[in-house]
Amino acid sequence: MVFAHLSNVVVLALLAVSQLSSAQPHGERHGRRFATPDGASTTGDKGGIVYSPYNADGTCKDQSSFLSDAAQLQGFSRLRLYGIDCNQVTYGIAAAKQYGFKLFLGIHNIASSDDEIKQLITQVGSDWGLVDTVSVGNEVVNSGQMSASDVAARVNSARDLLRPAGYTGPVVTVDTFVAIMANPVLCEASDYAAANCHPFFDGKVAASASGDFLKTQSQNVQNACGGKKVLITETGWPSQGNSNGACVPSPDNQAAALSSIKSAMGSNVIYFTAFDDLWKTDTPATFNAEKHWGIQNLGF
Repeated sequence: MVFAHLSNVVVLALLAVSQLSSAQPHGERHGRRFATPDGASTTGDKGGIVYSPYNADGTCKDQSSFLSDAAQLQGFSRLRLYGIDCNQVTYGIAAAKQYGFKLFLGIHNIASSDDEIKQLITQVGSDWGLVDTVSVGNEVVNSGQMSASDVAARVNSARDLLRPAGYTGPVVTVDTFVAIMANPVLCEASDYAAANCHPFFDGKVAASASGDFLKTQSQNVQNACGGKKVLITETGWPSQGNSNGACVPSPDNQAAALSSIKSAMGSNVIYFTAFDDLWKTDTPATFNAEKHWGIQNLGF
């Protein structure tokens, strides 16, 4: 494990930075074992992609803009959404029908997860065949919002609501790979292990070695989770920002990292993120790279 030689204080600091990198700051964001998270769609072979439905000023995109963006993401098998605000589930369903995605849907406000699950059920309607996964929370344990056991209880409660509504697919919680390894109850509650893993925040990984880093950490998560299948639910590299040790943001390094990840992991990842998130705020805590993780400009 990469952090094995570090002090607990440093590990916690790294975890906090990782959470900041992927958090969605809007109020709404951010026998049941399944053989594999793979094979969500036969129409794409590039893995999954994160999408945020916000304009540069933070307002919600309309359906036309959402679908225009989605048209540029054809070839990805999963479209990951973090919340239920901005009609993103409704628009996501329309995009899935038009462009062949499956949806990795999310509940961001875990404190009100049951209420949000009910809203998600209403928005999906009868289109559960387009839903690959439902996630409850994103890096909630890593950020200190809730204990691992409480998160697990929320996942189980969500599943109990989803099954009678007609959804029979995987229900998970997403957290950092370090948080999952330290709290295996998270993968016990999940139908597969859903882990965010960003080589950039390690500070010691060359962009061209990103794939090997992910492969190692994915295996570490699988070992910690008793052999359960693993999906990397966020990974990528920024194109702009400040250096984090040996990890340097640049267009060339972003391209090298993505190539390495694709070579090592195939389609078993969800890339972060589709487009630069201009609605976010760059801060020193995330190396002033917060806005600059979009990959679609690479023609990936």
